[in-house]
Amino acid sequence: MLMEVKKHLNLLRKYFSFNLKCSMEYRASFIIQIVGMIINNSSFLFFWWIIFRNVNNISGYTFSDVMILWGLASSTFGFTYILFGNVANLSETIINGALDSYMLQPKDIIINVCASKTVVSAWGDLLYGYILLIISGSLTLPNVLLFSLFIIVGGIIFFACTLTANSLSLYLGNIENSKRIFDMFFITFSTYPEGIFGKYIRVIFYSLLPVGFMAYMPVGIMATFSLWKTLLVIAASLFYLTMAYIIFYKGLKRYESGNLMENKL
Repeated sequence: MLMEVKKHLNLLRKYFSFNLKCSMEYRASFIIQIVGMIINNSSFLFFWWIIFRNVNNISGYTFSDVMILWGLASSTFGFTYILFGNVANLSETIINGALDSYMLQPKDIIINVCASKTVVSAWGDLLYGYILLIISGSLTLPNVLLFSLFIIVGGIIFFACTLTANSLSLYLGNIENSKRIFDMFFITFSTYPEGIFGKYIRVIFYSLLPVGFMAYMPVGIMATFSLWKTLLVIAASLFYLTMAYIIFYKGLKRYESGNLMENKL
């Protein structure tokens, strides 16, 4: 088991190194995309700053809490798409029958497909989260460590859910429109204070659409540390990742080859 994990991590490391070198080949473009994403994200925070000029808190969230929430969400998405930039295109790969070249290789298909590309602008998302951590006045060593841990754990959850959503193509065929709605919901709900939603909606946030484990619970833990809640978030990430793997590989039995004459270098 440990050997398999080590092999997967080594493959992921090699893909990361290769994708980073490719991205850095055109450094000006690399920097522009990062800065552009930071500016784009800042425009949304400006909206919240205007709101909090007139109120002290929203459902128990102060402006500082919202900045932490936004920072976690942004860095989590950035972390995911830096490492697994192709996960959002998995359903298209499945529908086009382009999994063939990945399946011929003695590597984990999920990591091989999803880590084969990176999203350059995702570096801006990742950095933006740490910028907000500084601006919020929460820059302490424990918070930096917790923030970094929750980025990794949240990234696993987001990756697992995105993988699951894309894997449904193996069962249902073309689901591009439905997948876009899922992406929109996940991003939107993870950047709004949890308390503004009804209790039945919040049940969904800790089950089908686990933004509660990815964003809401970590924000609460950073405000008031709880070891058991931290372990619960970590356990949730492993659960959703396991389910994502099961759904993908069970669905893979339904996969129809595209008979594409292509090689993956």
